[in-house]
Amino acid sequence: MNLGELKERAQKAAEQFQIPAATKIEPFGEGKINQTFLVDGLYVLQRINPEVFGDPGIIVDNMLVVSQHLRKKALVGLNGLDSLQLIPTKRGEWLYSNGDGSAWRLTHYVRETTTFQTIQNAQHAFEMGRMLGVFHECLADLDCGLEQTIQGFHNTPEYLSHLRQALKEEHPDPDIERRKNHPEIGDLIEVILAREARMNQLSEILKKKGGKGQPIHGDPKVNNFLIDDRTGKGKGIVDWDTLMMGSRHLDIGDCLRSACNKIGSDTFGPEDADLDLDILRSIMAGYVHSSETWTRDDTECAIIGVNLIAMELAIRYLTDFLMGDVYFRSDEHSSNLYRAWSNAFLMIKVENKEEEMREILCSL
Repeated sequence: MNLGELKERAQKAAEQFQIPAATKIEPFGEGKINQTFLVDGLYVLQRINPEVFGDPGIIVDNMLVVSQHLRKKALVGLNGLDSLQLIPTKRGEWLYSNGDGSAWRLTHYVRETTTFQTIQNAQHAFEMGRMLGVFHECLADLDCGLEQTIQGFHNTPEYLSHLRQALKEEHPDPDIERRKNHPEIGDLIEVILAREARMNQLSEILKKKGGKGQPIHGDPKVNNFLIDDRTGKGKGIVDWDTLMMGSRHLDIGDCLRSACNKIGSDTFGPEDADLDLDILRSIMAGYVHSSETWTRDDTECAIIGVNLIAMELAIRYLTDFLMGDVYFRSDEHSSNLYRAWSNAFLMIKVENKEEEMREILCSL
């Protein structure tokens, strides 16, 4: 589907919601999974990727639960984050389906805020950590729990089994099947499989020391954090597709993986991936500042979280490359392969810097 066709569908979808007639709809953001549009500078319209989210209704149900809980906390001064506000369709529903298997949802756009692709300075990093900490603290007492929007999410051993399956099974598209012969595939698989035993060991330690599951964001990367244009303070966290029960330490690990990788994950020079410890220090200072329950076990689990997330994403990007870029959208046939390599190199750097990370976290 080209951009023109997608914009036509977005226009039709926008007409189904309880808003004035849209006059300007433009692509918005850098998301790799859903297609997102800004409507008249006031609303955010998203087409939820049906290949990734089999039941979009679970997404909006979780969003409504979390939004209501955060608003309750705000009323008693325990939450300073903006909540995403869903807008219903003209039929009083939270989703519009146009018959092609996809679903659209609409939220209010949080104005006078900016999202960034990379960390701007130490204050930005601190605010990211503080917002994630507030988010976790506010939702820790959510009694009703949340449904899983993606089955097996953050199950790194399961992702590895998916990779093995992708390598074993023949793809019906010959062009995609030929990707298995890419010259950089073999070395990357070797790097990943050499760490299988370590991955399983870290996963078990996290289960034992990480405490019970709690509501998590699921995708706390840099460009999902809103920064107030006037104050420079954190305003909120967006992209709530992966709200679900899980490990907050994997959420922390994903945040650090996204923010502390000096070159990002979309680079064509993945061997330069590295973990910026100054950014890590600022983010974790913000997180610990907003957390009332941080312990020594949390320090160890956060380090495990960064390890597992980097490993997980190397596996997931590689699997998606072999499957034809079904999950993560790609403009270049090789880009998911380069993203996989970037996370693999980051994983190696994290392994080499574990003791320095531990010293930083213990000093906060």
